Amino acid sequence: MVSVVFYGSYPMSLDLLKALDQDSRFELKAVVTAPEQGAGNRPVLDWLSKVPRGYPVFTPHSLSEDKRPAKLLEIECDLVLACAYSLLIPAELRQKADFALNLHPSLLPELRGADPLRWVIWQGGEKTGVSLLELSDRFDGGCIYAQWEYPLDDKTDLGSLYLGLSQLTAAKAPNALFDLVNGMFAPRKQDETQATQAPPFSERQVHSGLSLEEIDRLVRANYPFSPAYFQRAKERYYLGPGRKTQLTGQTGFVARKTKDGFFIEDGKEAYLFSLLKKEGFK
Repeated sequence: MVSVVFYGSYPMSLDLLKALDQDSRFELKAVVTAPEQGAGNRPVLDWLSKVPRGYPVFTPHSLSEDKRPAKLLEIECDLVLACAYSLLIPAELRQKADFALNLHPSLLPELRGADPLRWVIWQGGEKTGVSLLELSDRFDGGCIYAQWEYPLDDKTDLGSLYLGLSQLTAAKAPNALFDLVNGMFAPRKQDETQATQAPPFSERQVHSGLSLEEIDRLVRANYPFSPAYFQRAKERYYLGPGRKTQLTGQTGFVARKTKDGFFIEDGKEAYLFSLLKKEGFK
């Protein structure tokens, strides 16, 4: 049985945590997750509160030497595993296990960083995936053990991609982790010449400086969690995924609300985007 200290905070990590919990090959020694951030924004904590097994749970704001829970250093295990966890795990904690690994939602070395899903849609990527790699002193820079590809198309949005990669991780990772711990995988170094970055993605505003193709990608890269919007004076229109439609023959950039959604054309193409309710968005 492989003993695991699991680090994860977001829905993607929860799917994997559930898979490990149900797999008799693994023993969860502890779970480290983000502190409570309000109802609806703590999926791992909410699930743990309903699990009768009573795993030790730690919710540190920091893993620096003077702030991390002292009991974490007392737990020895076969595997330290991170998935969708935002803090850098220091060497002192990684070294408590025979293996210290991370699951990152991109095909590394492409899109290292905090926001690879939005960036790959915004850039018009044809595929992405999940990488299983060593934890190291820099985010997403360790040697790679395995990768699983996931196809993208012109309908992929942030929500569907998040769900697809979560399911892919939960399906593929347990077998790979078990085989890895039993010596069946060899790591390979990342090619630093191919590395790209995925810092936090903040672009949300639709404007006339973007082509219709770029606007479509921007809408899909943000939907449904932080929708893109079009601003006219004090009025803000939040947009969901749309479809190509017929041009009206007008020249220049046209954007307007219609009975069917929100229409945008640029003289070359025209799209009809879904119009979202304003409640809950900023």
